[in-house]
Amino acid sequence: MTSRDANNLLTAFAKSRTWNTQGVGRMIHGTDIGPDGLPIPDPVGIHLYVSTGNSAIADFVKASLKAVEVESHKEIDERVGSDIRILVGASE
Repeated sequence: MTSRDANNLLTAFAKSRTWNTQGVGRMIHGTDIGPDGLPIPDPVGIHLYVSTGNSAIADFVKASLKAVEVESHKEIDERVGSDIRILVGASE
């Protein structure tokens, strides 16, 4: 997936008016440092961050993306609350 593909995908989510698109077009630069003091690698591919309560919705989004041949990863993160966060990282 190229940066252009990522922006097109994020724009499609924005046009649905169902998603908060605050991060569309935003690039993240720099390296995060993990709790062990080592750099955390940049995320690769598409990640869906959801709480356990929204796991079924994330599975639906993941299946919809797969239907158009776009792979994604679901990650459970209780800190997101009732949100579903989608991060489009670098190409795989």
